[in-house]
Amino acid sequence: MGSEHSKGPWEARKVATVTNGYHDIVAADGTQIGRVYGANDAECVANARLIASAPTLLAERDELREALRESNRLMHAVPCPRARVGLPQDPCVWCAAKKRNAALLRRLDAQATSKDGLQVGRGNGGAT
Repeated sequence: MGSEHSKGPWEARKVATVTNGYHDIVAADGTQIGRVYGANDAECVANARLIASAPTLLAERDELREALRESNRLMHAVPCPRARVGLPQDPCVWCAAKKRNAALLRRLDAQATSKDGLQVGRGNGGAT
């Protein structure tokens, strides 16, 4: 991947001016990451906090991805409970969970290894 983002944690700092207020996003080493304006102070604060949480969210995503990888490995090591007793596997909650986990893991891996590390979400936190 290209260059890495500035080391976290980042914080949002309110800056008041005569005409309006905004928030600077600042890295742990003092580097200014960006400046956030909003239609009103509440929106500005919410957007600034969201942006400032980016390094933490990325680290948590990577930690969850590894936990999901381990869970997926363990689930594939154990045969479907329905298959063990001779029942049809479809529909099976166990098999559906394995498929869902594998699909999510593929999306997370693609996101983590994409050129710019960004994926456009569906507005609800889901990767596309």
